Amino acid sequence: MKNIKTAIRSIDVFTYVSLLSAIVLILQYTEEGPMTHSISRDLYFFLNSFFGYKFFQKHVSFFLSDIIILVIFGICVYHNRKKVFSLNSSSKYFLFFVLSLIISLCFSPYKIRFSQCFMIFNFFTAFLFFLSVTNMVNEKNIHKFLHIVFFGLLLISFFEAFTGIYQYFTQKGLGVRKLHETYFSVENKGLAIFFSTEGSRWIFDNLFNVVRNNSILLRAMGTLAHANIYGAFMLFSTLSTVYLYIFSKRKWFSFFLLSFVFFQVFAIFISFSRNAIFGFFLVLIFLFISTFLKYFKNSELEKRRIRKFLAFAGIYFCFSFILLLPQISQRGGMVSYPELAQRSDRGRIIAQKIAFEIIKKHPVTGIGFHNYLPFYDGFAYVLQEKEKFPCIVHNIYLMVASEEGVIGLACFLLFILSVYIALFRRTISCIPLLFLIYFTIFLFSGFADFILIFLPHGKVVLIFLSAVLSSIGCYDKKGKIALNSLYVK
Repeated sequence: MKNIKTAIRSIDVFTYVSLLSAIVLILQYTEEGPMTHSISRDLYFFLNSFFGYKFFQKHVSFFLSDIIILVIFGICVYHNRKKVFSLNSSSKYFLFFVLSLIISLCFSPYKIRFSQCFMIFNFFTAFLFFLSVTNMVNEKNIHKFLHIVFFGLLLISFFEAFTGIYQYFTQKGLGVRKLHETYFSVENKGLAIFFSTEGSRWIFDNLFNVVRNNSILLRAMGTLAHANIYGAFMLFSTLSTVYLYIFSKRKWFSFFLLSFVFFQVFAIFISFSRNAIFGFFLVLIFLFISTFLKYFKNSELEKRRIRKFLAFAGIYFCFSFILLLPQISQRGGMVSYPELAQRSDRGRIIAQKIAFEIIKKHPVTGIGFHNYLPFYDGFAYVLQEKEKFPCIVHNIYLMVASEEGVIGLACFLLFILSVYIALFRRTISCIPLLFLIYFTIFLFSGFADFILIFLPHGKVVLIFLSAVLSSIGCYDKKGKIALNSLYVK
């Protein structure tokens, strides 16, 4: 027992922050929803006597990851109490974006709901996480931080990859309800499905004339809420694999990582998420191009590792594509365009039309944070659109513009631009190159999805990637901090 206490006391503050950061990323993909705690009856009536009975509820909701972020922020403030706790340009624009959410609610034509305040708190904790990472991570400790975080991400992606593969080939769940696995069955109408000829799972079923009873094919989703979220997570998890492989010092571990990439790529394909599949294809293209550009300064060892990863990942991508070609064709949107894909895209186009209509009527501050979905039907009625699915606009930029108006969109775009500007002030080596590619691809995928803004799963991806890039960009070539300082008393 004394040895355990001694070992715990020997751990430095930065290691605690890194471990807690890894837990935050893992919790985003294991938490089914927020935790609730009932408040006392007297406090409930006291609060509502001032703010109205529709505003406060009889319970307090919060994500466990939000509490851990507050702990991380507290550790960072305490650790920097005698130094400088700073806001760089990216942190400022991120804070302005959070403030734009509040402004949009203040000027909204609709009443404020409790859920909106809860989600703003979630955005504020995301800002604190961003601020903590950018103040704690630097060129000296970034490898230690990323190794700890990515080992945690690798473990959860290992579980999710094989869970998704099991779900897809058996078309039933793993039975891990305590990890919030959705009831995986054709009876669950909320799951993503498509029709497959004779129920075939992959090309071998067609080659050997395997006939199954059910022609409905469920897309893999692991323990996450939807197949598209699962695909986005598996795409994000490949960043941990390629990073750990490039900087691995053990041959057996390098071999394991290169082998595991196949299961990650295959998991992306069985999610049948067009964004995730195209996203990983772009990762390979951008990595390949970067090896020929002199602007990116990688060592010879890093270049060899990148080329080897590209070779294996490219083979895995093509192999997975061939194995699932009949199903990809029947799913549609990539090599074919059947009625299912057309109907899905029609709904998305209608949702974008509604977003443009909202922007026309409320251009400056929008209709209010998280008001697009509740008041979707009213705008759909005005446009005489009868399509009800999908209700959420699959475009994060249109979503921000419709809910927070031009003010919110400007703050969000300035935040993104500030990350790029800070990064391109210095020579880009291997770590910023990897994060730059994934950051750009996820932002590009935002034109066809809403995960990065609307859901905590996507939000943590955006914040983590931008925080690491921003922390790297805070240092000039001599390693000196280039920040606007705010002193913590």
